[in-house]
Amino acid sequence: FVTTKDYAVALGTKPSVTSVQPADGTLLYWNAAAALQGTAVDAQSDPIEYEILVDGQAVKAWSAQPSFTWTPPSSAAGLHTVEVRARDAFGDQDAKQSEVLVIRQPVSHP
Repeated sequence: FVTTKDYAVALGTKPSVTSVQPADGTLLYWNAAAALQGTAVDAQSDPIEYEILVDGQAVKAWSAQPSFTWTPPSSAAGLHTVEVRARDAFGDQDAKQSEVLVIRQPVSHP
């Protein structure tokens, strides 16, 4: 005897990070607040959480908030990679990066 039954399997989609701010090549100044943020979409409209990393280190843990204010210290002068990760409730993830340069703010002369 053989019994068969058909099952429908729904394949989900992963979110897609569409943008990272600041964009590649942006100049940031040390000791000045900079907005780090990303946007992502999910084809099935699943809720999305974001994580933001600078040079591979999380500066903002997973949450529904897609932005974070980062104030680089003077010791952070140089090139840095900003990464925004997005995940849905099923754990599917996507990420996008940009490179920013942290420098000393120009001196204004009267």
